[in-house]
Amino acid sequence: MKEDFINKEIWTLTFGASFQRAYAYVESASEDIKRHFKTKCLG
Repeated sequence: MKEDFINKEIWTLTFGASFQRAYAYVESASEDIKRHFKTKCLG
């Protein structure tokens, strides 16, 4: 259980960091779409 938590946290932080700087979204993506993706797809 502890190992699962740590693994999930590492992946969440990794994805979060990559999307902050990588311009992963198309220019026309609204803040609502970005927020939806972050909460539904990244946990």
